Amino acid sequence: MVKVLKVKECPFCGNDVEVLASLEGYCKFECLICGADVAFCPPQGKEEILDVKKSIETWNKRSESSKSECCPFCGEDVLLIAFPDIGNVLGCYYGCGASVTFCGAERNKEKLVEAWSRRA
Repeated sequence: MVKVLKVKECPFCGNDVEVLASLEGYCKFECLICGADVAFCPPQGKEEILDVKKSIETWNKRSESSKSECCPFCGEDVLLIAFPDIGNVLGCYYGCGASVTFCGAERNKEKLVEAWSRRA
């Protein structure tokens, strides 16, 4: 029997997302409506690799916090980091490991924070 893993909607706009997985186990979530691009990395100080199942379980969690500056998945604080090659990324580096950017907002901090602050 095949087990189907259900994926919750985008926490930023409420629409369906696409799940992209590689053979190496890397998994990311893309929303074609708001442009959210989310991947989960191992939390700071841990070397574990998040497989597809673990990534979907983390994606499906929703924080009870209504504060828009907190991670929508685990409720921890996030950091905005500017990478020279890929632009700005919001990351929950000490919580669930979410790494988030929005299509078209990578080079504009204000647009990135505005997109991040929306909640469905």
